[in-house]
Amino acid sequence: MARRVTVRDIAEAANVTAATVSYVLNNSPNQSISQETRERVLKAAEELQYVPNTAARSLKNRRSHTIGVAIEKNLSTPRFSQTVAGIRKVLDAHGYNILLCGFQKRHGIHVDYLNNYFEGRVDGVIFLGKDNQGPDAAAVQMIADRRIPFVAFDCCQADTGYSTVDFDYQQGAQTVAQRLLTHCWERLVYIRPQMDTTQEQAREAGVRAAAAGFPHIRLEILTVAITQEDLDAMDDAGYENIPEIASRVSASMTQALERLPALISSGDAVISSWESWAGLIRARCEGLDIAIGELANSRDGRSNADLSLQLPNFRAGQQCAELLLQALDNTPPQSVVLAQTCVDSSALPYVGI
Repeated sequence: MARRVTVRDIAEAANVTAATVSYVLNNSPNQSISQETRERVLKAAEELQYVPNTAARSLKNRRSHTIGVAIEKNLSTPRFSQTVAGIRKVLDAHGYNILLCGFQKRHGIHVDYLNNYFEGRVDGVIFLGKDNQGPDAAAVQMIADRRIPFVAFDCCQADTGYSTVDFDYQQGAQTVAQRLLTHCWERLVYIRPQMDTTQEQAREAGVRAAAAGFPHIRLEILTVAITQEDLDAMDDAGYENIPEIASRVSASMTQALERLPALISSGDAVISSWESWAGLIRARCEGLDIAIGELANSRDGRSNADLSLQLPNFRAGQQCAELLLQALDNTPPQSVVLAQTCVDSSALPYVGI
C-alpha cells in the first residue's frame, strides 16, 4: 500500500514549514502569506497528489464537516429536489458535505438522523419530514437537551427551540384569490384535497379571507378524495408501484372535476390548491371563459393557470442551510417565513396588491 502523502512532505517539497502548509491548505484568514509562497505550496500539494485526512481533521476539530439532511419526501418531485439543491449550494460553498438520513430507529434507541449526530457523522441536521409534520416529541426533547444544531423545514410549528423555515401559505392563497375575485362575476370555486394538514388549512383560510371582501360572489369548496395516506403511499412505494398509486389519485381528481361544469359559468373563477391541476380544469371546462389560479408552482413559472404561486423551494433550501450554519456557531434559533411570488400568465385585467 502506498504511503499517504503528509503535510510534512508538502513542506519539504515547497521548502516551507509544515505550519505554513497548514495555513495555506486551510485558508487561514489571520496569517500573512505571500502569493508566491501560497502558489508554491498548492503546486507541491497537487504534484504529490495530496488528499486531506478528513478523519484526523474531524478528531482535531470535533467536526465532521457533514450535515445530515433528514428527508421523508420523494426526491423525484421537483419541489423537494429543488430544496435539497438549495441546501447543497450553500453547504458546498462552506466546505460541508451532505449525508441523507432516514427516520428508522438504529439499535432500537434513536432515529437515524439523531443517531448520525450522536455517532459524530454529522454536525447538525436539516429536517424535511412529511407534510407539515415535525420531529416527534422524543426527538424534540433530545434536540433541546443535547442542544443539537437543528433546522426544520415546512413543519408549520412555533416555539420549537430550534430554527424553522416555512412558507406563508395563507397570505399566498389570499393574494391569488383576491386578484381572481376582481375579475370574477358570480362564483369562485376552490378545489382542494381531502387533507387536514396545516398547509391546506392555511390555504383555505386565505381563500375564505379574500372571499369575505366580495360578499356578492359565492364561494364553493370542491374537495378531491386525495388523502395524506395516498401521499404517504407514493413516498413509500418503489418506483415500479408509483404509477399504480398515481393512477388512483388521478381517478379521484377526474371524478371531482366531473362536478365542476355544473358549478360554474363563463365569468367565474377556479382556484386549485395543488399545481398541475389547472390543465385538467381547463380541459374539463372547455368553452367556458373562466379564470384559473394555482396555489403551488414548482416549474419556474410555467403553468396552465392564469395566476399561480411560485414556491421558492431553492431559496428555502438555502435558508435552511444558512440557519444550520448559524446554529453551529451557537446563534439563537430563528423562525423564517418565506413569501411566495404570484406569477400572472394571463391578459386578464387583474389589479395589483
